[in-house]
Amino acid sequence: MQYRLDKLLARLHILDGLLIAYLNIDEVIAIIRNEDKPKTELMTRFGLSDIQAEAILEIKLRQLAKLEEVKIRGEQNTLEKERASLEKTLASPSLLNRLIKKEIIQDSEQYGDERRSPIVLRQAAQALKTTALINNEPLTVILSEKGWIRAAKGHDFDVESLNYRSGDSFLESVESRSTQQVYILDSTGRAYSTSTHDLPSARTQGEPLTGRLNPPAGASFQHLLAGDPDDWIALASSHGYGFKIQLKELFSKNKAGKLLITLPEGATVLKPAWIQNESDFLAVVTLQGRLLIFPVAELPALTKGKGNKLIQIPVADLESKTDSVIAVVTIAEKCPLKVISGKRFVILKSVDIQHYTANRAKRGLALPRGFQRVDSLECVFNSTV
Repeated sequence: MQYRLDKLLARLHILDGLLIAYLNIDEVIAIIRNEDKPKTELMTRFGLSDIQAEAILEIKLRQLAKLEEVKIRGEQNTLEKERASLEKTLASPSLLNRLIKKEIIQDSEQYGDERRSPIVLRQAAQALKTTALINNEPLTVILSEKGWIRAAKGHDFDVESLNYRSGDSFLESVESRSTQQVYILDSTGRAYSTSTHDLPSARTQGEPLTGRLNPPAGASFQHLLAGDPDDWIALASSHGYGFKIQLKELFSKNKAGKLLITLPEGATVLKPAWIQNESDFLAVVTLQGRLLIFPVAELPALTKGKGNKLIQIPVADLESKTDSVIAVVTIAEKCPLKVISGKRFVILKSVDIQHYTANRAKRGLALPRGFQRVDSLECVFNSTV
């Protein structure tokens, strides 16, 4: 259309010159017959452009004498109408699209047959996700004390059988899948994420996480997490503060990760506890052997921060490091709780659990003598209560 418009404007420009020639036909003919440089004289005398003067000179004198104003103005009017129409269409995206659509349909009706591709409406193209090309396989991701990571196929892999670099040892493992992200918590409360399908094989000694991530100076990687992005976990610090959060909030494209849990001075990040149901309970145990159990529903749901107080610990005990939270674990309703102390353990059944159940932020009660130096807590499934 722009090409056609340019042609129309050029022709209208020439017609303007021809109309001037018609209105001064005798003088124009005299200049052509008598002047040595008629083109220059025409341009000077009538204010014509080079193109207009050239168009007049290309007409034979006999034809020039027969120029008719009616024909010139008639062609001008016709071309002006077409010009206006073209300029209106070109200036309006909607009119231009409508014209293109109309012409395509006309061409389809005129030239289309069974051998030609039909015009059909297609869905917008979608970017192909890398995970769509990856086999969905079970993996066990292993992290060492020095921050080296690797992955083994399957969920029944014996992580204790692995060899480690000199001075390094096993820290933590998590069951994942090759299409999932694995999330890492460091000692400063920052969260990171990385893909699992491209982790080095467990047959090797792995690779340092610092090759993929950029933690703060002096930070160390502490915990691994993997699962459905909509899963919930309980995050807590050793000073007894925490909150619940969905796993997807730990995701970060940034190599430096993102600050997840704010740690008071001297506090550490505890191993997160998985929340299966809103009816679950959270068990919190301290260094002095105090146990508090309260409903998970009392935990605030946050995307980052310090959280709310889980258990009451005297400030003096925190400052002197004579007491702090050492573990948190979720327990399903009516699920016994196993308290492990060295090589010994005691199982707290429903009646016992009720004894330690109170509202969040209470002091908690002391565990039985001999089990107050707690190493860990476990929810005992498939047990007769």
